[in-house]
Amino acid sequence: MDSVPLAIGAVSFYLSRHFHLNTPLLNVFFYVINYHYLIFMNNFFNYPGAKFFKVKIFLFDVRIEKVDLKDKEEIIELSKDSFEWGDYIEYVFDEWLRSGIFLKAVENGEILGFLHVRLFDEFSWLEGLRVKKEYRRKGIATELTKNAMKISGKNIHRLMILETNVPSIELSKKLGFKPIDRVYYNYGEKKSADEIIREYNLIKKDEKLKENYVDKWVYLDFKYYLDYIYSNHALSILKTDPPFVINGSINYENISRSGGNECFIIFEKR
Repeated sequence: MDSVPLAIGAVSFYLSRHFHLNTPLLNVFFYVINYHYLIFMNNFFNYPGAKFFKVKIFLFDVRIEKVDLKDKEEIIELSKDSFEWGDYIEYVFDEWLRSGIFLKAVENGEILGFLHVRLFDEFSWLEGLRVKKEYRRKGIATELTKNAMKISGKNIHRLMILETNVPSIELSKKLGFKPIDRVYYNYGEKKSADEIIREYNLIKKDEKLKENYVDKWVYLDFKYYLDYIYSNHALSILKTDPPFVINGSINYENISRSGGNECFIIFEKR
């Protein structure tokens, strides 16, 4: 079956040499044919590597593959300049490798980007999408996201994007994601929910949560929360990481809906 992509490449070479046609334009044209051929083979003939197949993106070849332990150093190096303060990937790499779906985009042995997916009963949570600066806006983020959603086997997909990250927001909308909520991250000293409960003398309230919330940087339906709401006359929080503030405010790191240092938009695709 590999003969078909090779034949397509041969035709492109023949036309460019004998009819002096523009090779880059031909490559783009044949990318469409080659890409859809591979998808057809994946879906109907159990083509080898059906979930991690080779695609041609803007004149260079990329494979979407599983991340391995040997990729750790390269992935950390790729992500270290993601933000002014660096990145958190080095602290979660081992956990991501053990659970969920961890994908990389590779060309000639070089990792160009990666993405992780956490799997829940009803949805997949996409996180940590990174692409090398010199390869951005070339379709790599799109292919990583599409493959991640397909491999997850879920019908609902969610992700969270910083409000100021316009390129990622545009990509999500292009892929069919819609904004469903927004939350705010507040800087401050890190304290656990238990420490805050003790400091503010919060008590358990026998009430059911009625709004969705964020725990460990995942947007969850309220039915997933199995603990109590902890409150006093001025403050109500959930026992999450970081603490999720329902009412009131604290001077410690937290997430809430009432405003803060950074706004994150939650997107969903069904």
